[in-house]
Amino acid sequence: MNHVLFGAHILHTDTTNFSLHGAYENSDPDHNAIEITYGHPKDNRWDLKRFVRLFFVFW
Repeated sequence: MNHVLFGAHILHTDTTNFSLHGAYENSDPDHNAIEITYGHPKDNRWDLKRFVRLFFVFW
């Protein structure tokens, strides 16, 4: 692992899951888009598609 030096004193990360209804398809595969797929649901709704957003906070 490489070490990166910067002026932050605290690093916080957080993930949030979003559940979706309906059909979602990437109309432009060359464009960077959110990947919507079935994943591990925390709410036991295995029938819903979802995506995860990851946050990094430095201060």
